Amino acid sequence: KIELRQKLNLPLDKKIIISAGSAGKYKPINGDNYIDAISQILDDDTICYFIGPSIKDAYWKKVYEKSNHRIVPLGYIKF
Repeated sequence: KIELRQKLNLPLDKKIIISAGSAGKYKPINGDNYIDAISQILDDDTICYFIGPSIKDAYWKKVYEKSNHRIVPLGYIKF
């Protein structure tokens, strides 16, 4: 676990949540908003990485900044 975190440059002292999908997956539906829901469970010891949405998108950049960098959009990742 430690080796993998070091290899991926992930913090060793934080809990990590991963979510993956296109940016459209996270759009609010009938008042339900995934970002608001995940924000409620994040604390200073937890980071949520989103694979798919990009920080280059103005909405996601705002989410990143508003979350105090605890919601991190990584964009698309090729394996």
